[in-house]
Amino acid sequence: MVLRSSTSGGPRDPACTGGSNDYAVGRRTWPQWALSGCQPRGAGPYGIATTPDGQVFFASLAGNYLGQIDLATGTAAVLDPPVPRQGARWVWSDSRGGLWITGWNTGDLFRYDSKTKTWAHWHLPGDGPQPYAVYVDETDVVWVSDWGANAILRFDPKTEKFETFPLPDHYAGVRQLAGRRGEVWGAESGTDKLFCTEDGVGEGVLLRR
Repeated sequence: MVLRSSTSGGPRDPACTGGSNDYAVGRRTWPQWALSGCQPRGAGPYGIATTPDGQVFFASLAGNYLGQIDLATGTAAVLDPPVPRQGARWVWSDSRGGLWITGWNTGDLFRYDSKTKTWAHWHLPGDGPQPYAVYVDETDVVWVSDWGANAILRFDPKTEKFETFPLPDHYAGVRQLAGRRGEVWGAESGTDKLFCTEDGVGEGVLLRR
């Protein structure tokens, strides 16, 4: 199994991880791995996230779906986004249990409401968008890396508007976003750099590295 991402925990806090080249999602009950077969459509688990109420979801890039893990049985339910063959890549939860998913193939940003079990989606601006990483900050604003535009996008769910911040280096290839209060961090795989956002006085969001 290829370990792509994971969360750490103690002996009573199992961690889950997904591998895009394998058929399984792993649940670690220390000190060994127990793999649950969640291959409704074969290989493809990629991003993984948990909601504030403890639900576990993963995005299947090759399978084109959002998966939800049944923690009692270890099986996975398939949740199909409203756009086919979207290439669900990364997923992140907001504070209300909404799952935000990037659609690499179609250039869409998706939201799945885990409480109402409903979908919404928005197409990224520009020509040929390729949304990759996604992160939801403490205010529930959504941040997305767009490989097509070589930029970081800020999406406000209240206004349903995107704001674009071009990256200064060509082909930055931001594969992952994360953050802490007041800051968003990104990893540029194409330039061997990290960047961080900050609020500029009277200037909005700035990028510093």
